[in-house]
Amino acid sequence: MRIGINASFLRKPGTGIGQVTWHFLESLGKLPEAKNHEFFLYTEEEVFSPKLGQNFTIKAVMPKWRRDDQIRKWLWEKQVLPREVVADTCDVFLSLYQSASIMPIPHVVLVHDLIPEVFQEYRRTFRQKFFWREVKQALRKARLYIAVSKYTKTDMEKLLHIEAQKIAVCHPSIDPLFQEEVSIAEKARVILKYNLPESFLYHGGGTEIRKNTEGVLRAYRELKKILAKNELPKLVISGYVHSAKNKLATPVEKLVAEYGLSEEVIVLGYVAQEDMAALYSLARLFIYPSRYEGFGLPVLEAMTVGVPVITSRVSSLPEVGGTAVLYTELDNPQALALLIKKTLGDESVLSKMSENGKLIAKHFTWKEFTEGVLRQTLHVCRQKK
Repeated sequence: MRIGINASFLRKPGTGIGQVTWHFLESLGKLPEAKNHEFFLYTEEEVFSPKLGQNFTIKAVMPKWRRDDQIRKWLWEKQVLPREVVADTCDVFLSLYQSASIMPIPHVVLVHDLIPEVFQEYRRTFRQKFFWREVKQALRKARLYIAVSKYTKTDMEKLLHIEAQKIAVCHPSIDPLFQEEVSIAEKARVILKYNLPESFLYHGGGTEIRKNTEGVLRAYRELKKILAKNELPKLVISGYVHSAKNKLATPVEKLVAEYGLSEEVIVLGYVAQEDMAALYSLARLFIYPSRYEGFGLPVLEAMTVGVPVITSRVSSLPEVGGTAVLYTELDNPQALALLIKKTLGDESVLSKMSENGKLIAKHFTWKEFTEGVLRQTLHVCRQKK
C-alpha cells in the first residue's frame, strides 16, 4: 500500500507539531508492520529527517510562490500536494496537522487543536480568516480524523459538527530526551549557560497570549507581597520573545518592567531543546496556567522530568496531568499565588507530585501513538476497496 504523508513540519522541529511529526516518523520507521508499505513524505523544502528505511521516499516540492507566507502555504496544501499524491499513485493520504488540502483519495487528518476557531484573535486579518475557512472546508471533507486528545475530539464535534464516530483519539508523547536521567554535570552546564539562580519557579512553553504568561506574572507579583524576600524564588521564563507588534504574543519584558519585577524575573528567550530537560529538573515548580491546549506537551515534559506542576483545569490539561498536578483558577492571581506558597511550603507534597507525575507520564508513548495512527490510516484505505 502506498501512503502519502504531509511532513511539512519537519522544517519546524522546535514547534509542538514539528516534534510530533519528527517522532511519529521516527517511530513509524521502526514498526515491523510499516515495512509492508511504501511511504511518500512531502515537504516544502529540503529538510533533516529521522533515519528511515528504503520504503520511505522524501519529496521536497515547492509552489511557484517562494516567499514563506500564507499564500505559499495555501498553494502548497491546496494545489501542490493533491497533484503530487496523484502522480505517485498513493492509496491514502495522512496529514500530520489540520491543513487546507482536499484529496482525491481517502484522507486522514491528525487534528491538534482548533485554536483559530476558539480565539478570534487568531483570525483578525483577511488572510487569516480566508485560510482558516479553507482549513475548515478541507476538514469536513476528510474521511477520518485523529484527535490528539479527547478534548480536541469534543471541540471538533461541538464547533465543526463532525460526527463522533469519524474521530479517533491517539495521545502523542514527547521528545525521548526528557526520559533520560539528567546528570549533575548536565545541570551544572545549563546553570552556567543561562546563569540560573539556585532556586526558581519556571514558566515555559511559549509566550503566545493563550499560554497566559501575563497571568503568571500577575500571580508572581502577588506572591512577592506574601513571601519574605529570602523565601521568594526567582521566576524564570523561557520562550521566543516576539516583537511588540505581534498581537498574539505576550509583551513579557514590558510587563516585567511595569509590574516592578525586574530584579526577580529572568527572561531567557529561546532555549535549545537539548537544554530543556535540565531546565525543568532544576525548577522547584513548573507554572503553566494556559487558557487552551490541544494536548499540552509542556505539562507532560515537566511531569516526565519530575518537576511538580501547577496548571489550569481547562481544555486537555486535566487529561494529561490527571491527579499528578495541582490546578488553579484562570484570572485569579491571588489564588495562584497562595497555591504556589502553600505548595512550596510542603516538601512531602512536592515529592509526591514528582513521583506521581513520572508514573502518569509513562502512559504516553510514541509506539502506541504511531501504531494507533497507522492502524486508523490503513483501516480507511481498506474501507474503500
